[in-house]
Amino acid sequence: MRNTTKTKGESGVIEMKKNIIVVMGGWSPEAPISMRSGLNVFRTLDREKYNVRAVILKEDRSACFLAEDETPSEQDWQ
Repeated sequence: MRNTTKTKGESGVIEMKKNIIVVMGGWSPEAPISMRSGLNVFRTLDREKYNVRAVILKEDRSACFLAEDETPSEQDWQ
């Protein structure tokens, strides 16, 4: 994935959207808190300014890299 994506803004000026990956979950006792915090960040980032993707570190120590059109949920962590 590139660092930025060009989009045309309301003013007709080409703007650069930054790519952000939110990493959440894990296998420590803090994992549920990380998952909830990550979900909040994922949901509140401005999609007009950023391309947002999620990586979930699961309880079984595997990782789940979600597609651009997928939205994570707490159930994805387990």
